[in-house]
Amino acid sequence: MGKRRMIFLIILCIIFLALVQILFSIPAPIKWLEAVWEAGDLISFVGTIALGIIAIKQTEDANDMNKRLMQLEENRYKLEMRPFIMTSDWRMIYITINELLEHQSDLYIDVCGEKSKEKLAFELTFVNTTQAFLSFTYAGASYLNSDEKMNWGITYTETTNKSIRLFPGESKTITFWGETEKLISSLKGKKIRFSFLLENRFGEKYKENIDCLVIVMRHPQRPLPDVIVEGFNYHIGKYLSYEKGNTVINWEDEKDGQS
Repeated sequence: MGKRRMIFLIILCIIFLALVQILFSIPAPIKWLEAVWEAGDLISFVGTIALGIIAIKQTEDANDMNKRLMQLEENRYKLEMRPFIMTSDWRMIYITINELLEHQSDLYIDVCGEKSKEKLAFELTFVNTTQAFLSFTYAGASYLNSDEKMNWGITYTETTNKSIRLFPGESKTITFWGETEKLISSLKGKKIRFSFLLENRFGEKYKENIDCLVIVMRHPQRPLPDVIVEGFNYHIGKYLSYEKGNTVINWEDEKDGQS
């Protein structure tokens, strides 16, 4: 309780006691105004009411404190326990098949599945924003608000289990490659949902969906198109169970309703 509030309550008590003293010292002008209780009864009644109000206020303060503690615990959980990745960089490159196998990337996704000597590659960099080690696996991509299919499958990875490991603050790159025109067509002006399976250091599994708007702009004087990737939605949920061929996920955003 603040100093000013304490002084205010002391003054209020003094005024109340003085008022009770005055009221019970003056004879009532008419009989039905005569008090049926003593001054001490009135003071005890008001004191009980005041204590009740104080108890309610203390309960509200305790509830607020519990909410703040729960928020702090949730934030700690997100930083230390729940895995999470986000896009941090992107670019377009031309690359041959031989260069692709020597290219420094952590995962390769074949967008078009066609054989050609020269490919256009679209690279996305993901960063671990938590304070704990995590691993993640690419689980596919799909167009938002469209029935068009995306068969973007893994074609090459340096790790045998196709899982990418990230320490806190570390970044890794996924390269999506394919025939130039088909890759541009599959990206240009599209809203794409990238899905990933994540695992924290305790082996707890999560799923994260990242919704991105990909903007591709071509210029006559430039061999490579400009690309902008805007991640506008991040959804993550914890795996709860696997029932009848379907996974049950507790999405943090309950309105998500994603699969």
